[in-house]
Amino acid sequence: MRIGFVGAGIGGLCAAIGLQRAGAQVTVFEQAPVLRAGGSGLSVFANGLRALDVIGVGDAFRQATSAEVRELRGVQRRPDGAWLARIPTEAVAELRVIDRAVLHDLLLDHLAPGTVRSGCRIVRADPDGSVVVDPGREPEADGAPAPGQDAEAGPSGTSDESFDLVVAADGLRSTVRRSWPGDPGIRYAGYSAWRGITDRPVDLHGEAGETWGIRQRFGLAPLSDGRVYWFAVATMAQDVRIEDEMAAVRATFGHWHSPIPALLDATPADRVHRLPIDELAGPLPYYVRGRTVLLGDAAHAMTPNLGQGGARRWRTPPSSPWRSAGSRGMTPQIRCKWTPRSPATTPCADRAPSASPGCRAWWDRWGTCGVLR
Repeated sequence: MRIGFVGAGIGGLCAAIGLQRAGAQVTVFEQAPVLRAGGSGLSVFANGLRALDVIGVGDAFRQATSAEVRELRGVQRRPDGAWLARIPTEAVAELRVIDRAVLHDLLLDHLAPGTVRSGCRIVRADPDGSVVVDPGREPEADGAPAPGQDAEAGPSGTSDESFDLVVAADGLRSTVRRSWPGDPGIRYAGYSAWRGITDRPVDLHGEAGETWGIRQRFGLAPLSDGRVYWFAVATMAQDVRIEDEMAAVRATFGHWHSPIPALLDATPADRVHRLPIDELAGPLPYYVRGRTVLLGDAAHAMTPNLGQGGARRWRTPPSSPWRSAGSRGMTPQIRCKWTPRSPATTPCADRAPSASPGCRAWWDRWGTCGVLR
């Protein structure tokens, strides 16, 4: 079975690994000429670890992370340090935190050489399993079509290639999804998030978690080498322009309780990035169309309030096509006749917008949270 993936993000790579292990001939198309992970850190809970175990990556993931984070007290505080809540120990018993770049490299190492074709943009993916590929530049040594893959020259240097199954894992702004009937488009969630990783260890006083202010939020979690991944969320206009991102973070959060000021001091300014948070403007009626299936943010992009974005890309519902691909001799169309909106992802995607005080919809609904008064 020949399977083509659109996008070499974390979700696409995980699914590609699993299907390749099942015996499928897998090709991953990535439009970026250089493979690199976006973002800073990623929290992975028990369900994400189980999914990584299924595809044979769990042991390597555990070696690249530390279990010490679960020994920290999970807390929520106010900006002045006063307690809001303690997170039950069992809720974070298997929590791991990893640098996205480390995870991305780890996943690439579990794919066969030549699986990923970088610098290749998918112009179109049709329900019959055909894709139009724009190589964008001369392919590298390992950029030849995979064995058994059909390629036919097209106009302007593009080529037509055919697969038994096409998996669109090309993110929130999915090229594939935009061509589907019923695509809701995307919308601004009402807030932006800064992310950073310190360049040295910082004493967290035995705690990890979040601090909630009014329309603002700051979260932190340690990495295995002692560095700390942090994020800072604030409600703001979509088109706001900030000349100095680090200065804006300091002005907003630099006076909050310890160790937040120390985290900012330990983070190089050029390693701080802000991302306006977008989401799907509404649910998709289905994730499968003929021989093409949407995966991850392309299907159910959610705001990052529940810490489940990564795990939901990896989690494999029992009725999904992944479990049987390459092993039962079934046609892609039959295998893909599963629940149109996955029961493993839909509840999280629907709940995420209302789960964070950094979200405008959350504050519009609740005003000022009672515990903050």
